[in-house]
Amino acid sequence: MRKILLASALLLLLASQAFSITPVYTCGFECGVSGAHWTTGLGSSFSTSSPISGTRSLAVTTSGGNAFADTVLTFSGGVYVYRFKVNFSVLPNSVVMLAGIKNAGAYFNSADGKIYAGTLNTELGATGVTVSTSTTYYVDVRVNSSANPWLVDVQVSGAACGQRSTAAGADTGASAVRMGFAINTTTATATFDDFTLSTTSADYPIGDGFVNQFIPASDGTHNVAGAADFQRTLTGTDILNATTTAFQLIDDIPLESGASVDWINMIAPPNATDYVECIFGPAPGISTPTSAPRAVEVIAGIHQAGTGTGNMEIRLNDNGTTDAVYTATTVAGVTSVVFKRKHYATAPSGGAWTVTSGNGNFNNIRVRFGSPAAVDANPDQYLDGIMIEADFPPSSGTPAVRRLLLQNVGQ
Repeated sequence: MRKILLASALLLLLASQAFSITPVYTCGFECGVSGAHWTTGLGSSFSTSSPISGTRSLAVTTSGGNAFADTVLTFSGGVYVYRFKVNFSVLPNSVVMLAGIKNAGAYFNSADGKIYAGTLNTELGATGVTVSTSTTYYVDVRVNSSANPWLVDVQVSGAACGQRSTAAGADTGASAVRMGFAINTTTATATFDDFTLSTTSADYPIGDGFVNQFIPASDGTHNVAGAADFQRTLTGTDILNATTTAFQLIDDIPLESGASVDWINMIAPPNATDYVECIFGPAPGISTPTSAPRAVEVIAGIHQAGTGTGNMEIRLNDNGTTDAVYTATTVAGVTSVVFKRKHYATAPSGGAWTVTSGNGNFNNIRVRFGSPAAVDANPDQYLDGIMIEADFPPSSGTPAVRRLLLQNVGQ
């Protein structure tokens, strides 16, 4: 009985910890577009071949060079806590940085086949953790460059590496995260996935988890005044309150880029309260969540009919509480797709995400596309696509959690 009570208490603790982190960025490489979350190239690409989770991962391969991707976003503050997953097909044959910011982070050392905490010029901590091919590892990293010395902590699937301390002046400026094989040339192949980043030191380690994607899967309750307010691309076909297929215009996987094919066309709604609403659902191959996410990243593709100034607003509807993912009033637009994103560590309603009815119910989250207080008439505004990438903690049935239970209550 004591073991059962301890196990139950531990599961409750794990559930509470799922919402104790405050990430600012989450990506499972599901958007599939370079320039949206990550800039790929130089041996890196989005791949649907054997993803670690979801339907896409970052594939990185090189034969005697560097290969990596960089985040489009830069981060500042001097403290960076992140988690990623990696599965090697070919281990690197030199010392390389796997994922780092300001060249500090997780390194692989070919001399002993271990992952280490490292900084700058391949300076490694005292101890590492052995890794092998064809095995998925989750790697937690904390880089603290806010003071001298810099401190780097790394864990590999829960096993701690020796901390690396390097004398260097405080650096709190903005920098991108680099993932793949950097610093030294190498020959290697690996798949990376499930990246989540926080700038809160106490969030280390973020721990195991996975990122899944969600796209518009049905129409919600539109609020359209009448004809020629919202239309399907350039077809002249109106989207009206009775329309049930508007979601099909913005559910693209990967997200559309460059010259878009279809979109929701906002022409001239007479009221700032007019909008087209779509309901998010699991992307093909993804299950409906039964546990709540601990981080939600919204990323949308937009463009305009011309480069003149226009007005648009993309709102997340959290079961009646709305929040602007992106808003623009008299902003000069572009005629090819650009991406806007917003991160939600908590629901727009202010509380924790759930998968039940009421505020924060992730399984009923919606997007509204319309105009802010100043309604738009010209140029036409386009919503090309929108996706959620959500980070979930491991379930109680995963090996990592089972190991933790056994460690605490005995077999």
